[in-house]
Amino acid sequence: SSLSLDISSKPLQRREVVKASTPVAMRSRPSTAQPHRTTDLPRGRRLELRILSNWGDPCFVGLAGLEVLDENFEVLKSPSHTSLRGLRSSPPGSPARLEGGTEEIQEDTIGDLDQLAAPPQVSTDPSTMWAVSTQRVAATLRILVDLGQSTTVGALKVWNYNAGLEGTYVGVRRLAVTLDGRRLSPPEGFLIRKAPGNDSFDFGQFVDFSPGSTSVNTPVHKQQGRRFDDVSFNKENDHQSVLSEADWDDESMLMESLSGVSVARVAPNNVCLVPQQYETPLFPCGCIFKLCLLSTHGDGHYVGLSGLELADAEGRVIPIDAECVHAEPRDLNVLPENESRKDARTLDKLIDGKNQGEEKHSWLAPFTETNAIFVCFDAAVAISRLTLWNYAKTPARGVRELDVFVDDVLVYRGVLKRAPEASQGQTVLFTNAQPVVDSERHRIYNDVEESCLFIDEGSVVVESSDQRPRTAV
Repeated sequence: SSLSLDISSKPLQRREVVKASTPVAMRSRPSTAQPHRTTDLPRGRRLELRILSNWGDPCFVGLAGLEVLDENFEVLKSPSHTSLRGLRSSPPGSPARLEGGTEEIQEDTIGDLDQLAAPPQVSTDPSTMWAVSTQRVAATLRILVDLGQSTTVGALKVWNYNAGLEGTYVGVRRLAVTLDGRRLSPPEGFLIRKAPGNDSFDFGQFVDFSPGSTSVNTPVHKQQGRRFDDVSFNKENDHQSVLSEADWDDESMLMESLSGVSVARVAPNNVCLVPQQYETPLFPCGCIFKLCLLSTHGDGHYVGLSGLELADAEGRVIPIDAECVHAEPRDLNVLPENESRKDARTLDKLIDGKNQGEEKHSWLAPFTETNAIFVCFDAAVAISRLTLWNYAKTPARGVRELDVFVDDVLVYRGVLKRAPEASQGQTVLFTNAQPVVDSERHRIYNDVEESCLFIDEGSVVVESSDQRPRTAV
């Protein structure tokens, strides 16, 4: 089969986040990995990576970085040779145009495979990445890695194409992996998560080959929309799908039916029937959950939360490791005045389980109007609810308007109640399962209370001054 597209995940809204001011810390291993892995790992010499689909760009497919790791998640030291198969010679006519950075690139191939293993992999600069025009794809696009000798292969670390938010659609979506002909991936390939579009954290994804790992055992989700192998890049055949444009919408991509989940989930249009501020889809499934914090309850300089919790399709709380949570800006310690005196209200406090509003168990960051929180998983996760506890020490600094995205698809837009009214937390439901609905009903906020805005010469008047006040625990 030839390389194919899935364009059903175009976001409904995108918001830029500011760049990181300090070098990002690189993750050395998955948070769920066993400390010592010496048995049942594949061993071989020739690794083949078959690119089955991208995230929707019609002209290019590419990656920002790729590492082959051993049983201890160390980069393999043995010499290797990387080559590419499945391309035809450059097609006649003008080359495709790839938008990235400050100018458009008009070439058939951007970069080369060898630079995928060279830093920086965390970047938004397309000159540090690799991409190839889909016009040159003649058959299944394959990256071949010759490790030089028989070697134990424990995992891959993949950084998807990340040249800004628009450029993330160039990234690989489905990747099938074999080692000396032995299949290591599910039949439909590994799901490679979409890059975030910024370089404020290490967005590299671990694809773990250990038996029992989430990478290998992620359930196959049957989408209501088009399967990823239904559309060919072969423009010469002018292939047309029998599905209508209505089948390509964002909601279709999120309506996943999970095998092995016992709770009832039958509902018209696959939406949550509980009245909420936003009509939410059932069980949105993805790798990156992004919360865009659009406004506060009056403070113009700081924004914060006291807790965050996700529950899986069965209603069980999902354990979240501190390395899986990122924010831009990260916390108050990015401010110059906090270089010598670290503030305790750091990002890890969001997931420490202590959500009663205590100062030292809350998160606070400078408010930039583009604040975003990212929760990243190495394998796709389906959720039934999201619960948030608003910032309580200074209620005006709590989040008011909020957008929630799953792999860049909008799944919720609403308002959080001001503390202390929301001291019990506020839940957004993505399920109709009665046990979950009954247990969370007291946390659902439906009616947006009326508010009064003061306008002075066309500008909204906030309660704070132009100079950012100092804050401390």
